[in-house]
Amino acid sequence: MPSTEVMHKWGAGELHSGSKTGPVIPHTKAGQRRAVAIMLSEKRKEQANGGTYPERKMGIGKAKKAVRHHRK
Repeated sequence: MPSTEVMHKWGAGELHSGSKTGPVIPHTKAGQRRAVAIMLSEKRKEQANGGTYPERKMGIGKAKKAVRHHRK
């Protein structure tokens, strides 16, 4: 997600740690620090990609894994 959305998601109680299935970051001082750390990490990803957030290719790895399991 773009770095500008991180604190908005944390404020709405929708920011997850790690992935969408990871635990929600709470509204505490420690949670705020974690949200800021995530925001800075996302900002570094944007800067490394020339100012835009790198889009992820979803489903490619899962499709390959599914094919591997069916070839037994």
